[in-house]
Parts: sequence; structure tokens; C-alpha cells
Amino acid sequence: ERREALVTEAPALAGLVAAPVVPPRPRRWSLDAGYALVSFPLDGSVEHGVAVDLRVALGRLVELELGADVVAPVKATRQDVSAIVVAVPIALRAGVHGSRGRFQGAIAAIVEALVVSLDASSASAAVRSDLTAAPGLGLDLSGRVRVAGPLAVFLEASAVGLLDGPRYFVRGEPLVDLSHLQVGASAGLAVSLW
Repeated sequence: ERREALVTEAPALAGLVAAPVVPPRPRRWSLDAGYALVSFPLDGSVEHGVAVDLRVALGRLVELELGADVVAPVKATRQDVSAIVVAVPIALRAGVHGSRGRFQGAIAAIVEALVVSLDASSASAAVRSDLTAAPGLGLDLSGRVRVAGPLAVFLEASAVGLLDGPRYFVRGEPLVDLSHLQVGASAGLAVSLW
């Protein structure tokens, strides 16, 4: 209002007074993509692939994230049975985040569905393939550093306790054990969308 009054009363002085600056709205939606590592310590298997997450900031402190890790299949062999196992963790995270300058960190609770496909084969025995999903609960820690404009790099680590993870056996010997614990990490590029 004062600037408008100054424009009408003293136009020469109006050029010296800056208009109020409106800060840009923070971007709430972000897409993260990068390298993913998924490990099942009880089985000793480590899987590599791609992590894709969609995040939304709900205010200054809370964020939700939906994501999946698409990893390469693992081949397991026991006696005369071989199997190709594909495990895809699909996770929903809800957490609190904070930022200072270019840096942001978050801690989140995870609700996960681990989708497991087992394709078994044997030349001498009857075997069956399987498709199952196992629920899990866990904790996630993440950090981001903004590099330029809407781009940031991220690093994320998680641990998930699987409530009913699948275990596969061949004549009493373990073939694949994806039960109990899953540890994961991912790193890549985050893009603020809008």
C-alpha cells in the first residue's frame, strides 16, 4: 500500500523502493531414482537393481514416500534343484524430515510388502514354482544434498523385519531363506517436481 501511495505522490522516489519479494513456494513432490542394494543376511544373498521412489512433503516436518526396488534375479542351487528368485520390495514410508541450507535428513517408519517369485526346475524331481508376498515393518534413514535448482543427490538405508518371509527347502536343506530380516540401501538423484 505504501509503495502504491509513493508512486502517486512522488514517482521519482518510487523507483528507489523495491517491491516486496514473495518467496517461491517450496516444491512438495519429489521423484528419486538410483542404485538399489537389497540383502537378506540369513540367506547371504545380495541383490542389485534400481530404486524408484515418489515423495510428498506434508508440511514442514512430515513426508510420505511410496517406492519399489526392482532388482536382478538371484540363482540358487541345492542338490539337483535350481531356482531363479526375484524379490521386489514395495514400501510405504512415513517420517519426519528436517533441513538446513542445502542439506536434508529424514527418519521414517516403513510398511512393506515383499513380493517374491520363485521359478524352480529340476531334471530328476518334481518341483513347484511359487509367487508370494510377505509383510514387513522397519526403519529408514535418508539424507539429501541439493546440488542445483530442483536436483539433489540422496543416500538411504533401511532395515525391515519380515513378518512371514518365505523359506524354500530341497529335501530338508535350505534353498532360499528370505525370512526375518531384509537390509537395503540406495543412492541416486532426486528431482523436485512441483
